[in-house]
Order: sequence, then C-alpha cells, then structure tokens
Amino acid sequence: FRTRQPLLTGNVSERKDFNPEIDRETGYHTESMMTVPVKRMDGDPIGVMQMLNARVAFNTRDLEVLEILCNQAATGIEHIRLTQEVRRSEIVHVIGDISHDIKNMLTPIVTGVRMLEPMLDEYFAGVDRLAERCPEPETWGQEMRSLAESVRHDYVWLLDNMVTSAEQVRNRTREIADAVKGEIAPPLFEETDFNELCRTVLAPLKIVAEHGQVRLLSDLDPLLPPVECDRKQMINALYNLVNNAIPFTPPGGSVVLRTRIPESGAEAIVCEVQDTGTGMPEHVRRRLFTDEAVSTTVGGTGLGTRYVGKVIQRHHGLITVRSELGVGSVFTLTIPLRHTGGPG
Repeated sequence: FRTRQPLLTGNVSERKDFNPEIDRETGYHTESMMTVPVKRMDGDPIGVMQMLNARVAFNTRDLEVLEILCNQAATGIEHIRLTQEVRRSEIVHVIGDISHDIKNMLTPIVTGVRMLEPMLDEYFAGVDRLAERCPEPETWGQEMRSLAESVRHDYVWLLDNMVTSAEQVRNRTREIADAVKGEIAPPLFEETDFNELCRTVLAPLKIVAEHGQVRLLSDLDPLLPPVECDRKQMINALYNLVNNAIPFTPPGGSVVLRTRIPESGAEAIVCEVQDTGTGMPEHVRRRLFTDEAVSTTVGGTGLGTRYVGKVIQRHHGLITVRSELGVGSVFTLTIPLRHTGGPG
C-alpha cells in the first residue's frame, strides 16, 4: 500500500517482515503470496488485494493478471464513489430548496403572529374602555370582560411560543441541510443556567399538554449550579423526552421535569422526566438510545430517543430509564458540571 508496487513472494517465511504469530493464531499456514495495490486512476491507493498459497507457484504472469483485476476493481469502486457524490449533490440541492421553501412559508406565519399581538392588545384595551361605560345596574360590561378574560391571560405566551417554534423549525431545517452537505457544527459548551433551559423547554409544550388534559409540571432545584453544556442540543434533547411523554400519559395524568443535585455529591446535576403514562415493555426500554430504537407510536421512527442518547454521550453524561407498564416511566439524566473535552 505504501510503495504502490506489486509484490510476488514465493516463500513468505523467508521475508524479514513475516509474522508467524498470525498463522499460529488463525491455524492457517501461509506459504506463497501475491500482493497488488488497488489504485485510483490518479495513482493513489485505496486498498490492497492479496492471493495466497497457489497450487502451482505464482509467476509474473499471475501477478499481471491480478494487477488487471485490481485496476478493474478500482475503476468499479471509483465509479460507485462518483455516483454517490453525484447523488449526494442532488440530495443537498433538494434539501437546500426545501429549507428555503420552509423559510419562505414560515415568514408570513411569524409576521402574522407578530402583527396579531398589538392588534389583540388594542382589542382588549377597547373592551375595557367599553365595559367602563356600562351604567349601573346593567351587567353587560362585566359580561364582556368575562368573555375576553379567557383569552386575555393566554394570548401573549401562545403567540410567543408560535414565533419561537417557527424559528426552531427554521433553524433545524437549516441544520439538516448543513448536515447533508457535511457541515456539522461542533457542540458549543458554555456555562448555562439549566433551570432556565428547562423552563424554555416547557413553555411551548404547555399547550400540547393542555390539549391532552395532562398536567405539565416543573420541580426545579433553586440551588442547582451552572452547567457547561451545548444549550441548543440540550434543549432539543429535553424537548424530545417531554414531548414523547405527553401522548403516552392519559388525561388527568402528569409529566414532571425535575432538576436536583445528586445525593452522591458528584460534580454533576440530575435531570428527570417523570410521567404517569402507560409505561413501556422491557424489550423497548432496552433498545432506547441505540441504533435499534423503535417507536411504539403510529408513524414514529425512534429517532428522537437516539438523538437524546447521542447528546448525552457528547456531554459525557449518563441516561437511565425506569418504566413499569400501567404506572409510568422515569428518564434520568446525569450531566457533569464541567465538560472534560473530547468528542463524547
């Protein structure tokens, strides 16, 4: 491979670089050998082909035939590589177009939501002004306020969550396009208020939980120390866990996002996502966070839990799961306070 030259060896045991240990460990007795580099058209090697132990001694003609075979193999491999690059280029362009289209489609949504907030502000101010004109003993003013009250206290955070979610979709789509092009940004580890990060996760999921009649709760330790983490990746990981828990929790149940300091005194924090849902069978639990993860929901892919596993791995953390059918599940994340470096 290094010399890029073919080699014909009649008796391998006579070579100084022969390692007899391989024969002893494999039980295979090597006698003769032909070694030929598999090279691209530009001469760079991509591999080596060897033939061992000819019934009739190898000769230079055999070596020439093997060189021809290696050239054909290299041509085939190169053709496949070029075909894959062309296909990848096509996919990159398609993903880029989709990303651009999504960005364009989200723009009127974000713009409309931002215009809606001042319009609603003015609307409720008008309701208050009109209600103040209600003469005694008539009650229509109070009735107007009561009708508006159901929306007044929720529209601000609902609109904010719409804008935030739209921006997240836009950013994630851009990340997909970059990943297809091979432009994957490394994790950015910075000191983070983990409790504030948890509140960021819970805010957009509040409406999802309310729609399913599930109580979405937080139990955040106020003494939790700052954590060095990639904020964006950690938000996405926790969002996956909480968002997955909600549909498996029946109406009247709860999902709790909890933070605490580990009892062991380790330089870490503990984050738990606990639900009172349906639980999961053992064969599903064992495969979580692996490439064999499966989804138990219709249309699910299992990609969410795999993503969570990779994020925790990059942070040199640990994730465990306790689950009991009909009772619920607890996902426990242990994350070091300081990032120790390395790929994770």
